[in-house]
Amino acid sequence: MKICLSQFRSESSLTTNVRRHVAVLERAGGSGCRLVVFPELSLTGYQLAGAASDALRCDDARLDPLRLACETSGVTALCGVPLQSEAGVEIGALLLAPNRPVRSYAKQHLHADEAPFFVPGVRDLSVQLGGHCIIPAICYESVLPEHVEAAAGRGATLYAASVAKPAAAIAKAHVHYAAMARLRGLPIVVANAVGPCDGFVSGGRSAAWRADGSMVASLEADVPGELVLDL
Repeated sequence: MKICLSQFRSESSLTTNVRRHVAVLERAGGSGCRLVVFPELSLTGYQLAGAASDALRCDDARLDPLRLACETSGVTALCGVPLQSEAGVEIGALLLAPNRPVRSYAKQHLHADEAPFFVPGVRDLSVQLGGHCIIPAICYESVLPEHVEAAAGRGATLYAASVAKPAAAIAKAHVHYAAMARLRGLPIVVANAVGPCDGFVSGGRSAAWRADGSMVASLEADVPGELVLDL
């Protein structure tokens, strides 16, 4: 199964970001990919104070072009977005699959900087695709050993992290992901953003690791792009 890690640079416009997500999905589908993983909050950009006004629900009509793109390309997508829930605004990941209802996951472990603006998620999500059990993670929680351990315990065969990390943080995260992949015998992929975020610049280097901890491939630090992998 081929997957695509989108090293995405978000703009301030949801409409623009949706259109550019669609273009990524079309390219990925044309390359034979079954899954595309986007960075944290990719549809709005990683912003804290403005997240409440940007928050969406899974049935928001502005997501229709993404649904259609997944159906026509045959690609399943994990897209980052602030989600409106009964408890408040979550840092969410939308799961859009061809001809299926939209599902969502929300970051369960918030960084201290995020706690004033978001509520933690409470639901798990697994993606059954191409014979794999893919379990998502969002940024900070993906560098907590207990999160990847729980994913392995739930039968994950691929751990997919969507992040927005500056250069120094993604360098440290690379070391962590390699160690966790080796310790748990679990392939790990990470899609990082590039460009301005809330108070920092995200540092790219989206990458993948085999179950033995060796790196498969990595993108450059500061340019948007797509990393296509064959699992």
